[in-house]
Amino acid sequence: MALVTGAPLVPARLVGTARALARGRIGFPKLRVIVGEPIEVARAREDPAAATELTERLRVAVESLT
Repeated sequence: MALVTGAPLVPARLVGTARALARGRIGFPKLRVIVGEPIEVARAREDPAAATELTERLRVAVESLT
């Protein structure tokens, strides 16, 4: 969708979700949301190579969030 619209992608990482979803968990554990810098996207209508490259850029950006 970002490739068609040119909308930027914002990488985000959720930390602590495993504890929040643990079976038998009582209460509400703290979760952290880490938001990265937006990734600018150039329009490229239905180009599989562009989609693959953008997916990889987003994956790397999310993995680098700590």
